[in-house]
Amino acid sequence: ENEKKLAFVAKNQKGKIIAWVLLQAFELDTNEPEMFLQYIVVHPEYQHSGIGTQIAKQIFLNPEALIEVKPAHIFSYIHKENLASQKLFQSLNFKLSDCGENYLRAYTQEPKFLKENKPTELGE
Repeated sequence: ENEKKLAFVAKNQKGKIIAWVLLQAFELDTNEPEMFLQYIVVHPEYQHSGIGTQIAKQIFLNPEALIEVKPAHIFSYIHKENLASQKLFQSLNFKLSDCGENYLRAYTQEPKFLKENKPTELGE
């Protein structure tokens, strides 16, 4: 199978992991690489501080982070009640797509936004 998993972590000044992101790249019958954003996890002490947004921007707005995969599309599923995740995806120019389930919404975006954007520095 043609699957690849990518993981990114953010650490504080003491080296403690405070956030991580897991992505899975694969090819469907279209032979175009797809990327599934499986998790964005932020330690409870750092939630609502912007760390999730910063690590996501560091990945998605930095072409080098995804250059090996070069995805045609990036997508994820989130709970409809998770307003913080909705705000995060919208800040990254993902488009909302209702997948018809009561508790999930799908976001998908062609990664045109990856080009010529500078990454943000991660907070302390």
